[in-house]
Amino acid sequence: MFDDGLPKVPASHVRAMAALTVCVVTCGFASKLLAQSAAPDTVGSCWTYDTPDARFRAIVVARGLTVPVSLAFLSDTQALVAERPIGWLDYVSLRTGALTPIDGVPPVIGQVDGGLLDVALHPDFARNRWIYYAYAERTDSGNATVVERASLDGTHLTDRMRLLSVHPYIDNVNQFGARLVLDHGYLFIAIGDRELPARAQDLSTDLGKIVRLREDGIILRRTELSNGGMEYIIEIPIRAGALSNATLAHA
Repeated sequence: MFDDGLPKVPASHVRAMAALTVCVVTCGFASKLLAQSAAPDTVGSCWTYDTPDARFRAIVVARGLTVPVSLAFLSDTQALVAERPIGWLDYVSLRTGALTPIDGVPPVIGQVDGGLLDVALHPDFARNRWIYYAYAERTDSGNATVVERASLDGTHLTDRMRLLSVHPYIDNVNQFGARLVLDHGYLFIAIGDRELPARAQDLSTDLGKIVRLREDGIILRRTELSNGGMEYIIEIPIRAGALSNATLAHA
């Protein structure tokens, strides 16, 4: 289990922008439950949500986050949380809600759909300390989705390694994606189409695709095919590149 004995975040880091919630099934599966006609009011500390198959109990475990978009669970009591538009990565205590910032995260372009997009742990994280993350990057050539791997050393990211820069670079700030899944030695990446749906159908670009790399970042036979595509692309097209991890795991 991961050590939860990190220093508590000082008052100067308290942010009041959003609440982080964890949903747990409290009533098991119940096929006769009816879906709610409207989303419940999330102001407060706890509420329930009914679906056709189950009833969920949602509990607010932390506050002061700016658009939390991804959780990577280190243990039953601690997780990493990515705050999309500001590009912050934090430890969050699921018991106390305390936030501890992690430094070494690369700068992001946070407008519209950009920011720190996803974070995932290597399946053998306890041994190698590897985490993977996707973010939106601004360059002189345009903006792009980038995927990196780094070692998590306490509250610091070290040994950063760029695994993928999505091409082509585009000037807009829309639909970067992305979702990451590690499975059987491979890294699967769902990439947004950048609001250019025709590019999702174009096999010569990375936009709007699911791609597969080795977990160490080696690209699988990134050679051009007779149809103009790349062998490391495994599925097209997708739009936002924000599929669920379950969807990616079965791609």
